[in-house]
Amino acid sequence: MEIIAFTLPFIVAIILLLFFRKETTPLEYVLLIVPSIVMFFIIRLIMFSCSATDTEYLGDYVTKVRHYDEWDEWVHRTCTRTYKVGNTTRTQTYDCSYRRYHPEKWSYFDSRSKEHFIYSKKEFDIIKNRFNTTMVFVDMKRRYYRIDGDAQDYYWDKTVEKSYPTTSSHLYKNKIQNSRSIFGFEEISSKEAKAYGLYDYPKIVYNDQLPVLSDSFYVKNSDIEYIRRINGLYGRKHQFRLYILLFPYDKGVEISELQRSYWCGGNKNELVVCLGMKDNTHVEWCNAFSWSDSPKLDLLTEQYFTENNTLDLKEYSNLVIESLNRGDWKRKEFSDFEYIRTELSNSQCIGLVILLLLYNIGISIYIIVNQFKN
Repeated sequence: MEIIAFTLPFIVAIILLLFFRKETTPLEYVLLIVPSIVMFFIIRLIMFSCSATDTEYLGDYVTKVRHYDEWDEWVHRTCTRTYKVGNTTRTQTYDCSYRRYHPEKWSYFDSRSKEHFIYSKKEFDIIKNRFNTTMVFVDMKRRYYRIDGDAQDYYWDKTVEKSYPTTSSHLYKNKIQNSRSIFGFEEISSKEAKAYGLYDYPKIVYNDQLPVLSDSFYVKNSDIEYIRRINGLYGRKHQFRLYILLFPYDKGVEISELQRSYWCGGNKNELVVCLGMKDNTHVEWCNAFSWSDSPKLDLLTEQYFTENNTLDLKEYSNLVIESLNRGDWKRKEFSDFEYIRTELSNSQCIGLVILLLLYNIGISIYIIVNQFKN
């Protein structure tokens, strides 16, 4: 398809030469071919860049939340305006100072003391109520006009039970997702994934992401919290993220391989644990996958759920934490895949051909109908 797209302007040039020779000047052949070739390489480069860009999810935790009071300030400003007196233009300077109002705001600070603003009081209250600590007054020492706004901090007391995990999304270069055939991944569309019963990555809600995905089985929020804490408290330090995906056991372990293909093996920092469930608690099979250079945690996970067929996320989370602290997990460096030569997908190739075809048709019509003749 790429060859068709590249040769398209030459094919159109031959058609003009055979059937519209009198209407086409030598310069118009250049106007047809050269921009088409430039467009081909630019569009192709953009498509490669987009297809090699992926989203990863990073875990962290909140160390404190802050509420900023509303306040205002007087902004001193001098303006100028011009006006005419007869034939003379004059400039006048005048005071255009004004009151600037700042509404109340909410934010949280992560483990690196980086501040992130929260867009609603509801989100702020969720974290504040989780911490349940005493307010610390912060004098902002503002040069206010009428309203002196300060701030109030609420700190995490560093107990695991009161921790609040967070998730943020980041873009990175991932050549694997455009080179599925090399790793034996099937091409699965969103429509096909839905029919199979596969999972998409969950959305970030209230600054965090659901790490346990289940369409058919009930998992208590208190159990899910154990996995959230792993992603939050250990995610940044160990460059690690854990997802647990629950499937009906009768779909067989093959469904986990389809999930692996759909997620292109997962992101570089992820361990994805697929469990075949007979009911809400009984595990029939387990398949874990990641890109880790040291698959110890993958194997430990499969061994654990083979020997313990009851879903106990608290016990399993303790195993994961012990494994992380031992250094069993080593995140894959995706720079190791720089050797991969990426290719455009079928839909991208079709799009490239259509864009170049539209340009060639448009410029050909212009060449035929304009006043320049050969």
